[in-house]
Amino acid sequence: MQKHASTLFLIGPRGSGKTTVGRLVAEALGLPFYDTDDMVMGEAGLSIADIVAAEGWAAFRERESRALTGAVARAAGPDTAHSGRSPSGAVISTGGGMVLDQQNRERMRAAGRVFYLAAPADCLYARLERQNDAERRPSLTGESPLAEIARVLEQREPLYRETAHHHLDGSAPPYSLAQTIISLLTETREETPMTGNTFGRVFRLTTYGESHGLGLGGIVEGCPAGLALREEDIQNELDLRKPGKGGKGGSAGTARDEPDRVRLLSGVFEGKTTGTPIAFHVENTDQRSTDYGSLVRVLRPGHADLGFLAKYGLRDHRGGGRASGRETLSRVAGGAVAQKFLATQGISLSAFTCELGGIAAPLTDPAGAQSRPFFCPDEAAVSLWEERVAAAKKDGDTLGGLVRVTAAGLPAGLGEPVFDKLDARLAYAFMGLGAVKGVEAGLGFASARLTGSRNNDPFLPYDPSRPDPNLIPASGALPSGAPYGFADNKAGGILGGMSSGAPLVMTVAVKPISSIAREQRTVTLDGQPTAITIGGRHDISAIPRIVPVLKAMAALVIADFVLLQRCARV
Repeated sequence: MQKHASTLFLIGPRGSGKTTVGRLVAEALGLPFYDTDDMVMGEAGLSIADIVAAEGWAAFRERESRALTGAVARAAGPDTAHSGRSPSGAVISTGGGMVLDQQNRERMRAAGRVFYLAAPADCLYARLERQNDAERRPSLTGESPLAEIARVLEQREPLYRETAHHHLDGSAPPYSLAQTIISLLTETREETPMTGNTFGRVFRLTTYGESHGLGLGGIVEGCPAGLALREEDIQNELDLRKPGKGGKGGSAGTARDEPDRVRLLSGVFEGKTTGTPIAFHVENTDQRSTDYGSLVRVLRPGHADLGFLAKYGLRDHRGGGRASGRETLSRVAGGAVAQKFLATQGISLSAFTCELGGIAAPLTDPAGAQSRPFFCPDEAAVSLWEERVAAAKKDGDTLGGLVRVTAAGLPAGLGEPVFDKLDARLAYAFMGLGAVKGVEAGLGFASARLTGSRNNDPFLPYDPSRPDPNLIPASGALPSGAPYGFADNKAGGILGGMSSGAPLVMTVAVKPISSIAREQRTVTLDGQPTAITIGGRHDISAIPRIVPVLKAMAALVIADFVLLQRCARV
């Protein structure tokens, strides 16, 4: 039987929380959920107690095995044998006695990943007393229900352990178990050769392609089904970073003229996501590899040439291969899908340039930055930046700058309190771009020069009917339901590594482009001194084309946390 990595089975005794945990995992991963007990009762039109009373345990076990077979078939996806589509997977919660049949045990291990939720008898007894579902399932008999639970558990424990790939502490809270399962899946997926091409845990983007190859693209996994998505949604974002004529690079951009037309290959049907992997591809059409012929035997200062040689023993000298800035178009495409999803959650993102070539722009109109050259937040600063770019170009040099990334509508609580803080994951996402050399959350480094009393953002009560210009409203409400806000947002919308409800504010430092038209000292691959002048078609600055890339990476991080948050509580 074919093994589907995205088909998950939860096994364990009655009361171990298989159904609750299974639903949480399925919702977070965007997979269908099947409970074999519910399938049995649905087919028979009777409760399990009534089935056992009318037909006996042997007949019930036969029904149970048929339900498992049906759930596995559904997980493989309809028409798989005929349409050639990849199986979509599912989360399947099984009855406590499913493991009594050897064929059932073998079927689960062959069809996916099996998780055993182990719990002691006293814990199971306490849960079953609270559930009080004797009308659906046979009630415990005998003078000592706890002793009966212990006896059944002792009989089945070896079978649970034999069947499962993973053994979990079923006495833990359901949301904790769900997060553990998702983490185990992520760790297994990341144990692959040539790591570092996949980003995210639940909402995941895997990219491929090089600057001078046939094309670039990627696969988005974990996007919930039913999201309205068209190629135009992705194309609109790609047009913000594309090079050449019609691109937003302007005077700072490369002369390479790529249409960057995206094609959706899978995961969308009749304008809606299907819950299966969303694949996309963009063709390279204007690469000129001959421009790089003189660089075969030398190391370019500021580039990744040495790292690739040291790591892999070879490198693609044509534009940097995977290290090229062109690789980022796949991130923009994946981020476009994430932004469509976040819009359904009331979350919006924006990004604009704060500074270019050492010239800061007043933040007079950040909302209008999308329609200005360089994504500039101030109309008057555009001409100053144009002059700065022209001067650098004349000198054969390049420029860096600062980009601000913001998000509105984030509910409080996104992010994890220890290693996976929201600002930590955002910094990780931004620093994964070759041109990024620094990240600040809120005031960032400036907060180090403040006292605690000046750095804190006081909480304030908020009355939506009486807007206060001195208050920053928070998204959402306090646990009591009361609205709230902040006197300031020096923290950038993040407290304790989790979103606070205030707008997210991150600032990213972008270094100058390393390919410059001035002579530079370097060495050959043999270690001999030489000098090079890099020709070809290069940007004067990664700004403005990096701006939509940074927005896309932020969207991928936030979408991932939104889906993970669904496992945070019952």
